[in-house]
Amino acid sequence: MYATPFDIADNAYGGKTCDNGAQQLVLMDSDGKAFRRRAVISNGQTVEWIVAELDNVRVYFDGVRTFVTRQDIYPT
Repeated sequence: MYATPFDIADNAYGGKTCDNGAQQLVLMDSDGKAFRRRAVISNGQTVEWIVAELDNVRVYFDGVRTFVTRQDIYPT
């Protein structure tokens, strides 16, 4: 998936809001973290996911699919 890049900002809940203009991922807990995960795939294109992590559980979102895991995964 070649998702539109997400902006990450503080929100009123004490956590982070990740927004790309079409989708949002909202992390409500202040002890969690949100970050971008990027990879360059074989054809040279950069792929970006947004990741929210809370209590060692990560939610990866590529703009279409959502993955929930404790694994450390990268875009493919």
